[in-house]
Amino acid sequence: MEDWLDWYALVPAFVATYGSEELQELEGGAEFLRAAEEDDEVNLIERDRDYLKALEEWLGKYPEMRTTEE
Repeated sequence: MEDWLDWYALVPAFVATYGSEELQELEGGAEFLRAAEEDDEVNLIERDRDYLKALEEWLGKYPEMRTTEE
């Protein structure tokens, strides 16, 4: 229960990411996610940047996700 607040803040991120076909497709092409899971060296490629940019735009729709001032 004590960790719930940390996870609750991530809910909009999961909804934004997995609620959009576009983001699912971009995530599928993102190499850095697989590299990070396998503890390989992470170098961002264009597909990674496309995914992160789209994710940033989606998360911008959820101002409650921001914990710091911009």
